[in-house]
Amino acid sequence: MVRIAALLVQPVMPEAGGKLLDLLGQPDDRRTFSAVGARLAPGTVLPAPTGVFPRYQPPSAAGN
Repeated sequence: MVRIAALLVQPVMPEAGGKLLDLLGQPDDRRTFSAVGARLAPGTVLPAPTGVFPRYQPPSAAGN
C-alpha cells in the first residue's frame, strides 16, 4: 500500500514520493504509474529507514 501511495503522490510531491520509493528499494523502471500492479520482490535489500518529511517542531514559549 505504501508503494502504491508513493506512486500516486509523485506527480504532486515528487521528492517525497521518490524518497518513499527509495526506502522501498524500487528501481527507476518501477517508479511509473504503469508499475502500480507490480509487487515488491521478496528479498529486496532495503536501505536504513530515514524520515521522508521533516519533524514538526512547535514554536517554543521562550521565543514569544
